Amino acid sequence: RRFWMTVIGIGGCTALIVTGFGLHESIFAILDKQFDEIFLYDASVGLDKDAAPEDRAAVEDYLAGSPYLDRTLTGHQALLDVSNGGMAYDAYLRTISDLDTYRRFVDLRHRTDSAPVSLPDDGVIITEKLAELLEADVGDAITLDDDGTRVEAVVADIVENYAYHYVYLSEACYQALFGTAPEDNVILLAYREDTSAAQSDAVSAELMALDAVTSYSYIATLRDSFTNSMVAIDYAVVIIITAAAALAFVVLYNLTNINITERTRELATLKVLGFFDKETTAYVYRENVFLTIFGIVLGLVLGRLLHAWLVLTVEVDLVMFGRTAPPYAYVLAAALTVAFSVMVNIAAHFKLKKVDMVESLKTVE
Repeated sequence: RRFWMTVIGIGGCTALIVTGFGLHESIFAILDKQFDEIFLYDASVGLDKDAAPEDRAAVEDYLAGSPYLDRTLTGHQALLDVSNGGMAYDAYLRTISDLDTYRRFVDLRHRTDSAPVSLPDDGVIITEKLAELLEADVGDAITLDDDGTRVEAVVADIVENYAYHYVYLSEACYQALFGTAPEDNVILLAYREDTSAAQSDAVSAELMALDAVTSYSYIATLRDSFTNSMVAIDYAVVIIITAAAALAFVVLYNLTNINITERTRELATLKVLGFFDKETTAYVYRENVFLTIFGIVLGLVLGRLLHAWLVLTVEVDLVMFGRTAPPYAYVLAAALTVAFSVMVNIAAHFKLKKVDMVESLKTVE
């Protein structure tokens, strides 16, 4: 019973630590992936669909003459409802005129192998979280509802994405589905690497002063809002690791204490036979070391399962967290569990030094 209590206690400690570090990485790593690796642009500019041609031309002239911009891309974007025979979810529809050019602004890739995707004219690409919510796979039909215009599209591929939902399709596919050519209403901007925040703010202010511009969205601002909303996760990780340390200490110390109490005569006899304190302690510690190693192995397996379950539990509809814990979470979990075990063994050593050798001479009643 003590064997399984110790193994389960140590395994629970290791699993909690894997979950704590894994949860932190799964949540905060998506910010780097989403806004540094997938989104390769810095801002988006919304255009008024009713703007006069000369007003639109003024925006294009300004962007062409700006010394702070590296590249721009004009396209169509719309917020619509996406469903698959059940609940509908909000998603941004984006049209693509040239996939190679578009990849300079958005990296459309698979999460598992990071391989780039192709864009056929007879299907749409949806993001992974949206596919999970819709329970849709490649080849399935989904319904797109753009302000009352409902069409059915076939899922051609599923791409990696962590914040919000997106549906990507070619201009030819858009025209085949909706019967009209997509109207350009958004411009993606990528600044030069040496552009300062003050300079990008100046571009924003000047663009917003133009009649054809309705909005300006800066990626850094969006990233900061996500970061601020996830600060509480750090406290949750600290609580989880503290609870893991308490669990390991309580289980190991109590079971070691019980072990010593039940074997007092045996340990006292060893001392009478000439065992030094360190040798007597090592005699008991061999069991703890074996049980700790066994518990850590079990905990690493349980930690992977617990992390996967917790990530899916805390996710919200608009965000997808990382699905796997990083390797360092397993290494730290094993190292911290060993550290907690060593602390318990040090505390138990002083108790073993107090074992009275006279105990071995007492008559067993």
